[in-house]
Formats: sequence, C-alpha cells, structure tokens
Amino acid sequence: MRRLNQELDNLRAAMEWAREDGEGAAVGYNAVGYNAVGYNAVGYNRVELGLRLASSLWWFDFIGNIGNEGAVWMKEFLDRSPENNPIRILAWARYLFISHIRENQEEELAQTLQLLQAAEKLGDPSLEAFVNYIVYWVRSNLEELSLKALQRAQDLFSQSNDIWWLGRILMHRGQLATQRSGNMALGLTFYKQALEANRKCGDERGIALGLSELAEYQIYAAELQAAEHLARESVEIHLRVGSTGVSYWAYFMLSDALLLQGKYKQALDVLSESRDLADRIGILRPECLLRIGNVFLCQGEFSKGLEHFAQITPTSRPKPELDDLAWKHLYLAVAYTHLGQLAEAEQALESARLYGVQGGSFYSTVKLAEAETLFYLASGNLQNAQKPVQDLITLCQRNQNFPVLTMALEFQAWAFYLADRPAKSARLFAATSAFRAQKAMPMLDKDKLLYEPVIASLQSQLGEEGYHAAWEEGHAMSVDQAIQTSVEVNYG
Repeated sequence: MRRLNQELDNLRAAMEWAREDGEGAAVGYNAVGYNAVGYNAVGYNRVELGLRLASSLWWFDFIGNIGNEGAVWMKEFLDRSPENNPIRILAWARYLFISHIRENQEEELAQTLQLLQAAEKLGDPSLEAFVNYIVYWVRSNLEELSLKALQRAQDLFSQSNDIWWLGRILMHRGQLATQRSGNMALGLTFYKQALEANRKCGDERGIALGLSELAEYQIYAAELQAAEHLARESVEIHLRVGSTGVSYWAYFMLSDALLLQGKYKQALDVLSESRDLADRIGILRPECLLRIGNVFLCQGEFSKGLEHFAQITPTSRPKPELDDLAWKHLYLAVAYTHLGQLAEAEQALESARLYGVQGGSFYSTVKLAEAETLFYLASGNLQNAQKPVQDLITLCQRNQNFPVLTMALEFQAWAFYLADRPAKSARLFAATSAFRAQKAMPMLDKDKLLYEPVIASLQSQLGEEGYHAAWEEGHAMSVDQAIQTSVEVNYG
C-alpha cells in the first residue's frame, strides 16, 4: 500500500497516456493475473490497457483515499470500451464496488441486473461467479438480490470445485448469520466449514480469518481465554504470511477478549499495534481510534476516551464516513452519560441516529440499545428505558451473547433499584456477579463506578440479614431464572 501511494503519480500518468489515444494501434502486452477469473490477454489498445490498469487497482482505490478518483478513471474507460468484453465485465463489477453510487433502489436494481445478465451471457462460470460475489458486496441494501447473488456465486464456485473461493463465501455466510441476524449457532457452522475449506487448499490467510471469526464466537459465549488464544494465533499467521491488510479483525477480537478479562493495558497494546498498522497502510484508523477510546472508557478514564473520539473526522469515503461517525457518537453518548453530562449525551444519541445507526447491523442495534438504556436510566426515565433494555435481553437470548446479556441484566438491576424494588435489584446483581465469576469476566471499571454506590445503598436499605438473603437467592439463579426475574415486573 505504501509503495502504491508512492507510485500514484506514475499510475495517473499511465492512465492519462491511455486516455489520450484510445483509438491507437494495439500494444503488445502480456498480462498475467486475475487468478479468480483466469484471463490472460495479448494485444490490447490503450483504452483496454487503461481499463485493465484502473480495474487492477480496485482494492487500492477502495481502501486508500482515492476511491472517487479511481471510480472516475474506471468509468471513463468503461464508457469507451466495447460491450461483451470479459475485461469490461470484470471492470464493471469492480467499478460498482468502489464507486459508492447510491441512487434510488429502482435504478440500482436495473444497473445491477444489467451487469449480471452481461456476465451470464459471456458463458464464463468463473467470471460470472466473481461478478455475483461483487454484487453481494455492493448491493447489501437490496437484501433479496444480494443474498441471491451470494448463493449463485457459491453454486458456480462449487461446480468448478474452487475451494479457495468457497472458503471465502462460507466465511461471508457466517458473517451474515452473526452480524445481520445474530444467529451465532448458524454462524459457527459456516465458520467451521470455511476453516475446513481454507485448510484443505492451504490458504493461510483464510485460516487466519476463520480463526478470528471463531474467536468472536468464543467471546459471545464468554469463553474469553479460548477467544484470546484463537485471536493470537490468527494475528501470528497474518504477520507470518504478510496479510496485514486484512489482519485488523484478529487484532480487534484479541483486544475484545483481553478487555472483557479486565486486561486493559494488554488490550491497549494490541490496539496500538493495529493503529500503527493502519497508519502504515492507510486504512482503518477510525476503527482503531474508536476501540482505543472504548478501552479508556471501560477503565473509567473518560477524558482520554473523549480525546480519541475527537480525532475521528470525516473522510473522502462516504459510506465508511457515515459508519465511523455513527459509532463515534454512540461512544460519545456513553462517555457523556457516565460523566453526568446528559444534555451532551442526548445530542450524541441524536447524531448517531442521524448518521444511520438505526436499522443497521446486529452490532449497531446492540450498541444503540446499550447507549439508550444507559442514558434513560441515568436520566431517571424508567419508562423509556424499558424497550431498549428488553430489546437487549431478547437479542442476546437469540444469539447467546453472554457478555452483553450480563450487561443488560445489570441495567435491569439498576432499574429495579431506581424503581424502589431493592430486593429484586439485589438478586439480579448477585446473579450477574455469579455469572461473571463463572466466566472469569470481571465487571469493568466504568460499571464499578456506576454500580458499587448502588449496591452499597441496597445493603443499607435491606439491612444485613435482608441483603444477605437476597444475595444468596440471586447467587443461586440460573441464567434463565435471572432473565425471568428481570421481566416479571413492570418497573415503569
């Protein structure tokens, strides 16, 4: 990535040269590459050379800071190249990926269907499979079309017994199950199949990606030491094979596993490595800053968290910019609520919704519910807190996200305290304390600051004997019993 950035002016000059004489004579040229599609060609004119160059740089265009410029170059050569040309179909798919065009849904659908029909007409299963894979990526807002394209790509790669690509597609199916629907059991099945395919074809980068996803599953189950081990192995593989551009998820899963064990310094060290990597290759710095800021929040250093969030500013990439800013404001809402700055917290929540968190992925739905519940309870608004906290419990029951479920039950314990139901509050706090001890998942410092005064007040209200009885009863609860206790009384 650094070398490509250094050569950017030369790449621009080459594309200018190709644009100046698009009708010139064919230039002798041997092109080896596009392994996913398998096209080798000799003798393309300048337009086709320019198209091949612009198309070859598609990933650089996307993850670097020239996405819009790359799309403009590719569009120009696409408009001047002949139809029914494999190179043009491939470039067209890549253009859709980097262009970030979002017209109305009817226009998007028509444009995408034209591409799919053109790819199918050429009769090359490998090219058609790759085009369908790209369509899955770029048309996620058209869910039915996106999922259909992913299935078509899987079918075509299965027919050609392309194990490498099958591993990638199974990985995406796992991500869809976990991130979009929160179905961790189904996601685990796909991740294991993907890992098996990656091992079969010797794809170490794919193996590392699979280990990262399995680490996430272990985090959901609160098997934190197992998650830490898997994520470390994934990081080590990425470093060994040099796949640094896609290693960020392994770093993030490792930091999450460490954070939930209360190992703040180790989590920060891991995220510092990922930030240094992001600076070197020019991507993912906002995500790193968000996670570093969150570690500071979790250990109660709210001002340091705010300092890191302040560094996240708009970029030239429209969609990632919206995601980054939405998450930034969610974390700001949490920080301001803990600091007692409720007006700023409310404004941050409104900004997060504005930037598109509502109706987003499973992760954003959970984080929004967390931020809203925290804000409403801190504001004493028990009625408004009911829905987001119940949403959290329902989501976590479905996908078996134990850390977030524990957090939601602690929210309920706090709510019962505010509703003057001290015995119920004490039982729920005791239940979550037992769950945390069983999983070696200590309460984070930011939550200790919030809940320790509440627990001290419960002891005073109930008296030593009453508090001890409630605590013993809660400590013996199962997870299902704790959930039932949390919903059996309306505290509004």
